[in-house]
Amino acid sequence: MALTSTTKQSYEKYFIHGDFSTVMDTGETIASNEIIAVDNTGEVVTGTIIDPSSPFVDEMKQYVRIQGGEQAKSPYKITIRIITDQGNKWEVDALVKIKEL
Repeated sequence: MALTSTTKQSYEKYFIHGDFSTVMDTGETIASNEIIAVDNTGEVVTGTIIDPSSPFVDEMKQYVRIQGGEQAKSPYKITIRIITDQGNKWEVDALVKIKEL
């Protein structure tokens, strides 16, 4: 149950995901999610680095599109939390580093 950390440039915008297939039972589905992003000072920046229209579920994976970001505020910590239809709660974290060459 790992979300791969990634390094991107501020211009780039793409999907990352949390894979919950190793902890969910067969037939269990993702019922709800919460996406939280904080910068390297702990300030909540979800509305800045996460595309708010992007979250979607594909089987046992929760996807979200990351965007923007500043190298000085990097790494960003992205947390994906889900609640399943069986009431189980799971969470994964990842670091998103911004690097301008």
